[in-house]
Amino acid sequence: MLISTFKFSDQTLSLKKNVNRHIAKPMKNKLIYAFFCLGLFGGCEVDSSVPETKVWGYTPIYGTAPLASDVQLQPAKSIGKKGKLYFKDNFLLLINEGEGVHFVNNADPDNPINYKFLAAPGIRNIAIKDSVLYLEMGTSLMSVLVIDFDSIQVLENKANFFEIQKFPSEVGVQFECYDPENGQLIGWRKDSITDPQCYR
Repeated sequence: MLISTFKFSDQTLSLKKNVNRHIAKPMKNKLIYAFFCLGLFGGCEVDSSVPETKVWGYTPIYGTAPLASDVQLQPAKSIGKKGKLYFKDNFLLLINEGEGVHFVNNADPDNPINYKFLAAPGIRNIAIKDSVLYLEMGTSLMSVLVIDFDSIQVLENKANFFEIQKFPSEVGVQFECYDPENGQLIGWRKDSITDPQCYR
């Protein structure tokens, strides 16, 4: 059984990277305001009483390349933000983006059981072939053997396999600008953010 957003051959795993060539553009409203003030009045005071604007957008995730030891099978956790959903045998695999994968026993669809949680920091996507789970974790590709959903074994960790774009893949969104001084960019997370300066 193969359920995947990736393409597999008999010998290798082929991943098709989608590289978006659009360039993120900083938001212009504050710059226009600044030039307006300088041109007409020689300067403006910032009104601290005006509340900061919160919007729904993307924030960069900073971190380091994941290690095999970061992937751990843990007791079931409460399912919070729901992500992509996959099927394997009688189980549902529900991604909690950036944190891991929920294993839900769906043998009885009327009474699904939150069974186990696979901790996988920085996870963005998964693919399944036979009993091997392929985890897209930041810039790394981790292959994990899942044994009856009761135990796992990390088979391989390919570091720097993926290239993370310096802006979200979604268009028409606001986001916090990537700052290399904050560390290595390993992904993007949709969240409530304050006064974002970048847009694409």
